[in-house]
Formats: sequence, C-alpha cells, structure tokens
Amino acid sequence: MDFLPFIIVYLALITGMALYFSRKVKSSDDFSVAGRRLGPIIIAGTLLATWMGGGSILGTANFIYSYGPFAGVLYCLAEPFGIFLLILLARTIRRTKGYTISGILNDRYGNIANIVASLAIILAYVGIVSYQIRGFGIILNLATGISLENAFLISFGFILLITLLGGLISVAYTDCLSAFLISFGLLVGIPFALQATGGFTGMLSSLPPENLTLMSTLNPLQWIGYLLPTLFLVLGDQNMYQRLFAAKDERSASRGSLYWLIGCLIINIPLIILAASSRALDLLPLESADYAILELAATVMPFVLGGIILASASAFLLTTGDSYLLSSATTFVYDILTRYRKKKTSDRLKLFLQRLMVLLLGVSAFVMIRFFPSVLEMQMFAYTMYGATITPALLGALVWKKSTKAGGISSMLVGICFTVIGQVTVKQWWDLNAIVVSAPLAIITLIVVSLLTQKKSV
Repeated sequence: MDFLPFIIVYLALITGMALYFSRKVKSSDDFSVAGRRLGPIIIAGTLLATWMGGGSILGTANFIYSYGPFAGVLYCLAEPFGIFLLILLARTIRRTKGYTISGILNDRYGNIANIVASLAIILAYVGIVSYQIRGFGIILNLATGISLENAFLISFGFILLITLLGGLISVAYTDCLSAFLISFGLLVGIPFALQATGGFTGMLSSLPPENLTLMSTLNPLQWIGYLLPTLFLVLGDQNMYQRLFAAKDERSASRGSLYWLIGCLIINIPLIILAASSRALDLLPLESADYAILELAATVMPFVLGGIILASASAFLLTTGDSYLLSSATTFVYDILTRYRKKKTSDRLKLFLQRLMVLLLGVSAFVMIRFFPSVLEMQMFAYTMYGATITPALLGALVWKKSTKAGGISSMLVGICFTVIGQVTVKQWWDLNAIVVSAPLAIITLIVVSLLTQKKSV
C-alpha cells in the first residue's frame, strides 16, 4: 500500500509551521532557548517528542521484539525513574538560566571540563541524530518503496531544513504536534494489533518461551548494560535541560516535566503491546527488529490508521533529530567557538555560526549511519557516551557541594575513555554494553578524587 500521501501531508504541515515560527527568531536566544518563554504544555510536548524518538519507535521496539513484553516492561522502567529524579531537579535547572550542560560544568569545574563535556555531547548527539535519519529513511522506504540510500538522503534533508529554519521555537511547537499524533496513532492501534494476534492470550501463546520471562535470555550484567544508558542519559541529557532552560519560569519547568512523565508512561504501553504483537505474528527476522512497529502498521493495521502511525512515527523521528542537531550545534558554538574569544561575539554572528554548525554536524550524522548495524546498538553507544561522561559530573555539580574541579574532570575523562575502550573490549568479548564498566568507574572516580582534593577546592 502507498502511504506516501500521509507522509507528504505531515512534512508539508511541519515545514509550514517551521516557516511560520522562523519569523519569531530575532536572536540567538530565540534560536537556542525559544526566548525563555515556553509554558508547561509546550514544555511537556517538546520533552515527550524529543525523548520518544527513534530510540523508542525503533530501539525500544527492537528490544521488545527480541526479548519479549515482560522484559520490555522492565526495560522501560529506567525511563520514568530517571524522569522522576529530573523533576526533582527541574527548578534548580531552570534557576541556572544556562544554555548548555557544558556551560554548567565549566562554571563548576573549569575550562578543561567544558571542552571534554562539549566533545562528548557532540559525539553522542551526532550519533542520536544519525539514527533518527536512519529511522525516517526506513519509514520512507516502507511507505514508498524508494531505495534506502535515497530515503536516508531525503530524511537528512528534512531534519536539516526544520532545524535551520526556526531553532527551538519551531522545534518546540512541531514537537507538540508530533507528541499528539504519535500518542493517538499508537493507542488506537492496540485493538487492531490484538485482533490480529487473537487477543492478549493469543499474542502470548505465539511468542517463543524465552520471551515470556522477565529476564528473557539476558544475564544480570547484560540487563544492567541496557538499563543504565537510558537512566543516565535522561538524568543529564542536555536536550531535556535545554527545554527546561526555555521555560518561562521555574513552575512551568517543574509542571512540564511532570506532564512529560505521564506522557511517557502512557506511550510505553502501546510500544510494548505493538512490538510484542509484531513478534507474535513473526513479521520480521530478528536482524530487522528495528522495523517491528513500522512493519505492523504497514501490513496489519487498516490503511488509514497505518498511514497515521507511519506519519506520527515520522513526526517523532524528525523532531528528535532536529532537537539533538540543534543542541549539538548550540554546544559547539557557545562552549567551543565563542567561549574563549577575547572579543565579544555579536548575537548576529552567534546565530550564523549556529546555523553553520547545524549544517556541518548534520552531514556528520548522515555519514555515521554506515557504521552501526542497528538502531539499538547506535542508541546504546550514544547513551553510554553521554551518560557515563556527563551525568556523574553534572549531578555532582548540581547537588553535591563536595565535588571538586579535579573530581569532575577526572570523572569525565574516565567516562569517555572507558566508553570507547569498553565498546571494543567489553562489548566484543562478553556481549555487555560498555556502561557496565564506564559509569561505575566514572562515579567512583568523582567521589574518590573529590574527597582526596577537598583541601584544594576553592
């Protein structure tokens, strides 16, 4: 079936919205943090759409398809737990009036911490943008039959266009539309999926026996390797912080975060049911598990509903892609290109540099598609790079007065080094995600070095 009209209508709609809101971009503040004037509903919508992108539609679906619905419930618990902790920090985050995570770390730990953090953020975010490009390309391939190479190119072009036009102002409002569409499409799809599998009983009876247990085929260390990346990313994700920076006040930041938590809990229900139904119907080989929900929408759902789900999935992938692309460009400009200039950088030049970096980093993300075999693997690497390098030092800066400059910098260096080393050793030798090594070592390093250097801290 040809779902192209659904995709075209959606792309036309968000392009029109981006053009409309691009008129409101008068400064780099508008481009980066929407002029700090977003209310709680917009905050919630943009948080939800940014978080529940390719990592959920493709990565989480891959996990559930591979390991089963009960394992999927456990896998999805890391997310709301992390969001709950972030809600407790929302007012503190908004109070900083920052632009980037690197800026917060620079204020607490100094220039070296800023540079290390900026590089880790950019590397992780380019990886996340890459699998949003891949995901939307997969949808275009399913909907139209065009080759994956051409589909990836079109996907890259749209993500780049939306980001360049309006920055966070356009991203925030198109995010809200996307959040509504994906919630509607996935929830309405549940009864059709269950009808195809013979209800919950039929679905469960059609799954392999190993997919009916909580642990599935994973051992405890492998489980930790899947849970920690999500938890650590949500606690320190600059994209989430950037949206809280953009709130009009502390109350809006806190309420928006709470609504985001509720939205994630709701959306995870159809994600689990639809991905498990896809496996029960044996729609795909395991190596193609990224496509689980998309294939179900294209082949099992009624034509109109399938089109809505594919369009809404496109919505999440595009808005998540442009959000992370914008955030990485903002980091590059504010924390590397302009922070150390002796001459003050004009607002006009900052805006130009942000758009230039959006272009360059977008190209890097497009190239990166070729280096990872699945979205789930790309997701785990990007989350680990960010979570192990940034989150321990960031939480230390926000909530632990005893964290020192030496402790923060050491923690970040350990996190980034052991993520890279672990990807080569731990992942290859024991089939464990690198975070089982890098995150604990980063936390221990932060605590031990900070305590040892207390007398030297100012």
